[in-house]
Amino acid sequence: MKTATIANKDCRKFVEARRPFKGSHLYAERRIASNGHSDLYVVYSYGEHFAHVLLIPIYVAEVGEFGQVHWYANTDKYSQSTTRHQSLARPYYVNFMPMTTSAMRRLAIDGIAGLAAKGELQ
Repeated sequence: MKTATIANKDCRKFVEARRPFKGSHLYAERRIASNGHSDLYVVYSYGEHFAHVLLIPIYVAEVGEFGQVHWYANTDKYSQSTTRHQSLARPYYVNFMPMTTSAMRRLAIDGIAGLAAKGELQ
């Protein structure tokens, strides 16, 4: 699937459809969890800090083996720009499981089963 370049104000419809996009310091990608059983959709806010790029997963949607979709939201507070990204990207009519940035980073790689197996669920 091709990654669309969009204005941040248009990102919500991409997030709701779980489509990859690239905005201004905001992007989303699809990937397979390390266990190979889950399709992950990850929305990142990022910024450059001291010549390093800081990636902050703000939302993750995980599609399980039987097509069920579970959403997770980052509850940590960062900059005003990340808070704005969260507001712009938040899908309507979705219930989220809240998680810290640390848990969200692991979730974006291993999926929820990977977090559970490693005892990292909060």
